[in-house]
Amino acid sequence: MKTQDLITPHQDLIEQRLQAIIPAINSPHSLLYEAARYSLLLPAKRIRPLLLLAVLEDFDCPLEWGIDPACALEMVHTYSLIHDDLPCMDNDELRRGKPTLHKVYGEAEAVLAGDFLLTYAFDVLSQAPHLSSETKLRMIQLLSHRAGGEGMIGGQVIDILHEGKSIDLDTLQLMFAKKTAALLATALEFGGLIAGLNSEDQTHLQKAGFALGVGFQYIDDLLDVTGDENELGKPVGSDQSNQKASALTLYTEEEVQEKANACFSEALAELDLLSKPVPQLLELFKKCFYRSK
Repeated sequence: MKTQDLITPHQDLIEQRLQAIIPAINSPHSLLYEAARYSLLLPAKRIRPLLLLAVLEDFDCPLEWGIDPACALEMVHTYSLIHDDLPCMDNDELRRGKPTLHKVYGEAEAVLAGDFLLTYAFDVLSQAPHLSSETKLRMIQLLSHRAGGEGMIGGQVIDILHEGKSIDLDTLQLMFAKKTAALLATALEFGGLIAGLNSEDQTHLQKAGFALGVGFQYIDDLLDVTGDENELGKPVGSDQSNQKASALTLYTEEEVQEKANACFSEALAELDLLSKPVPQLLELFKKCFYRSK
């Protein structure tokens, strides 16, 4: 089973708000906003904001409460992609089927656009309407931790340090948990915080998010070899050409698929333990695992 897109009824809400959050303006530094919009508004799966909004819908919480936090997550994710693509990192020339930001605007502007998206994301989060100061502070703390040295950035360091080198299973899964799963889990936890869920539900959402994220990365590694370049929006085999440590460094394609399936089962088991059925989340989880890009 494969899905072509991760489209949900919430996609338009996210796209419209992203357009509004960073408007096209006329100023001496307008190139910064133009560059940020180039990367942020490219057609994308929007998995992280969709996960947040799915939690809100499943727990009968107004979606407008979560739109700005959802967009803040997408801004942080996009900044990480911009920096990952730089010549000093992965040196990629295509992202989402288009030239990467540094190929269009130059390396310096790409660095600054990424910096801008990261810092502005916290500004957006701090001013999110409808939410208490306590909720916003907790989200800011959570996102700064998960996107920082003990989360996404730490995972990127592990990735860089193992280029062209062997990697063991524990380190590989730690890299997956930090680089990919941390922000996906944060999206679910944001939804739980906004909806005011109890600590048990929050714990299940966190565990489901990390299982989803690790499994998602297993599938990503597999698609880097088996996927279609036109669907992926980037060259197939880029991990191997960049000497990246991946699941296929340790396992066969069949074994990687088994690992992903085990993560999927673990994630679904956590969703089953929530205090009420979550059909929107369940459908989105399925689309994350059974995808072709």
